[in-house]
Amino acid sequence: MLRISCNNFRMISVLAMVFCSQQVLGQEKDPCESSNACIGMVIDSGDPVLIQMGQEMSKLVTDKQAGTVVKPTAGPIANVGRLLSRENAGLSVVPSDMLQYTVRSDDPKLRKAKDYLRFIMTIGRKVVHVVARKDIARLEDLAGKRVVMGPDNTASWVVSNNILHLRGVTPSQRLQLKPPEGITAVLTDQADAAFLIGDAPMEKLVAMRESAEFGPHVDQVHMLELKFPLKDTGYKSATVNYPGFAENIETVAILPTLVSYDFTRKSTRYYRQRCSELAKIGETVRSRLEELRASGHKQWSATSWEIEAGNWQKDSCFFGTGAQQVSIAQIRYPKSRRNCKRNHLRQSTCPH
Repeated sequence: MLRISCNNFRMISVLAMVFCSQQVLGQEKDPCESSNACIGMVIDSGDPVLIQMGQEMSKLVTDKQAGTVVKPTAGPIANVGRLLSRENAGLSVVPSDMLQYTVRSDDPKLRKAKDYLRFIMTIGRKVVHVVARKDIARLEDLAGKRVVMGPDNTASWVVSNNILHLRGVTPSQRLQLKPPEGITAVLTDQADAAFLIGDAPMEKLVAMRESAEFGPHVDQVHMLELKFPLKDTGYKSATVNYPGFAENIETVAILPTLVSYDFTRKSTRYYRQRCSELAKIGETVRSRLEELRASGHKQWSATSWEIEAGNWQKDSCFFGTGAQQVSIAQIRYPKSRRNCKRNHLRQSTCPH
């Protein structure tokens, strides 16, 4: 008879749980040699398209000495906070108007984001739709009204607050609802207007015209035009057409933007290391971008290296012009902050 001790049984159970959890989560073996060999790329977990594009980029630039690893987050505001922390996070995707939001933040650290974050490229675009009751004719009429802004920390929350601030509009309520609930709130008179970012929510609203329950209510709402000076706002002009509902309406679009932490700010070994790694990653992405456009998500075809929106500064490490770049082979640094302190190194040289 086979006998298994309690200790052995517990060990087998633990190993089984670990193995199964990795299979369920779809985790792959980390291609990096150490926990800090890859640069963390923090991306909103609620945006599956950006998560996919981040993973495609990480797969493209996989290197045991200079790669990236996607880290899902709670949203763009959390992305900025993590880039500015000492976490291994040096890349992120945020709305192109992100700096307009952080400069007004109550958090003094977030207010300094402009000094620490740098532009790499824009990745596609997302059209901003503002749907309101038909008695509301323009954006300025939302003053004192109930407006669906999107959940806190989402791109919708950032964009809607920025646009209302830009136009000097203060609503009576800023409702933090997801798009489906936001649409229902407007149609059932629980809200006066809603910001809908991207095509999917708007397409859902238009499709509801065929619904016996909501069809008559859809006819009572319309899409507001968004026309205002766009220089340094983070937006691009856009025109949308939804036959029978909103035809040739002028509005604006937000550009998802790949940004980096500015590793030229210091001349420590760690900062020079990260700058060199970004240079290698940048060279790979620029030279192989057509591969991403051919086999990756369709939004890779809408990427741009030009600073088309917002008041960003271009990252010098990613584009190979960073003054502090050094050969990766010349530098070795501790795998963790614990080892860093144990070796009595200066804190500024420990992982960012």
